[in-house]
Amino acid sequence: MTTPETPTDPTRTPHTFKEGSHGFQWGLAIALAMVVVITAAVAWWLGSSNQLGGTLWVLTAMPESGLEIEGLTVTAAFTDDEIGGQAPVNSYGGEYSAGGTVFKVGEVARTLMAGSDEAMAVEDAYFEALSAATAYVYDGDTLTLLDPDGAQLLVFRRAE
Repeated sequence: MTTPETPTDPTRTPHTFKEGSHGFQWGLAIALAMVVVITAAVAWWLGSSNQLGGTLWVLTAMPESGLEIEGLTVTAAFTDDEIGGQAPVNSYGGEYSAGGTVFKVGEVARTLMAGSDEAMAVEDAYFEALSAATAYVYDGDTLTLLDPDGAQLLVFRRAE
């Protein structure tokens, strides 16, 4: 048995769903709702996991630099999206983001005072490590900034 062929109208585009199809409308509504919920959940997770906002830290070690920091003070104060503080010689500030374990500092501005060769070497190494940090570990009293391979770049203790 053969079926007669239906002539095709070249001006009409074939469609899968009937116009006004409730199944299509419900499917579209559910898909949009899922996108909204997933987007909100990711935004909440990234935003709420930033535990650094409102904290102040004092640098205790720069393991990868090989430099001695004893006798030099370096601080890092965090708001929700800005970092600032005092390096051995200059004060500094800039934007940062932290969420989950991800950490990123934007361009950092600093004052332009000069200090001893030792202090300037530590300061330069600090800013280099700060810009290289891509992750952080926070346990309440200790903040450690890590490079992409997980090496400790900067270790801070909570300021009292």
